[in-house]
Amino acid sequence: MRFRTRWRMIAGLAGFGLAAAGCGAQASYTPPVFPPGNVVAGAQLFTKTCSACHGLTAEGTVGLAPPLWQKGGVVSPNYSTLTTLTAFVYKNMPKIAPGSLTRQQASNVATFIWGLDGKTGSSRAHQLLAMLTPSGSAPTTPSPSGSSSKFLSANPRSKTVTLTLIAGYNSANHGGFNFDGGYNGDMTVTIPVGYKVTVDFKNQAQFPHSAAIIGPTGSSATGPTIKGASTPHPVTGTAPGGSATFSFTPHTAGGYRIACLFPGHLLLGMYINLKVVSSGTPSMS
Repeated sequence: MRFRTRWRMIAGLAGFGLAAAGCGAQASYTPPVFPPGNVVAGAQLFTKTCSACHGLTAEGTVGLAPPLWQKGGVVSPNYSTLTTLTAFVYKNMPKIAPGSLTRQQASNVATFIWGLDGKTGSSRAHQLLAMLTPSGSAPTTPSPSGSSSKFLSANPRSKTVTLTLIAGYNSANHGGFNFDGGYNGDMTVTIPVGYKVTVDFKNQAQFPHSAAIIGPTGSSATGPTIKGASTPHPVTGTAPGGSATFSFTPHTAGGYRIACLFPGHLLLGMYINLKVVSSGTPSMS
């Protein structure tokens, strides 16, 4: 009995020693310290690295990546604080190369996303959203009398309009035959006569697309009806992932369409309406 008791004591002490040694071998985790983030650099990095999955305007991609711009905020534990968001980005993003961002890069893009999600106020979020341009540069300060929306910004003083036109913006209409989500004329861009319109066209779809100003529904005009109002080679189209810019100034009020002229795409309803008015304010609805 004494032998068994002593043996149990020895075994117990040995186990305690191993446990103690194991605890002593564990290194305490120190989370990385991140430098202050820069939202402009974050917007540039988002456009270059993150938009492939999360969308050019952070709208998300169905089945691939969630939207990062939602009214009321994204509900996720990764958004509990800017620090947790930065740490998550640093460790897990981008999906194709997790951990490839430097601490400064992670801080930059996290700071941008934090504000983009409305954490610092809706007006700030809209300002950051406007940074998502092909160059990722910060937008100019809008005129107090100007108007803007997600895809359209205007300055009545200079009579200029910038229209961001994204082909295949989402999966609407046969899996993506749309402009900014609009098709079959369910979206209307209104431009007063004499305004110079600059169209920033981006093909986010998996097929070639183009954009051209043509006549209204029922008209025989199947080519550009306003001088200079089309992407290059509108019948051949712009390749997936490509972009183009064109400008035009309407001088006659009337109804038009912004349409894709790649063969068959107009028949699928890939067009939105363009309404040129004699006076008024540019808008998109």
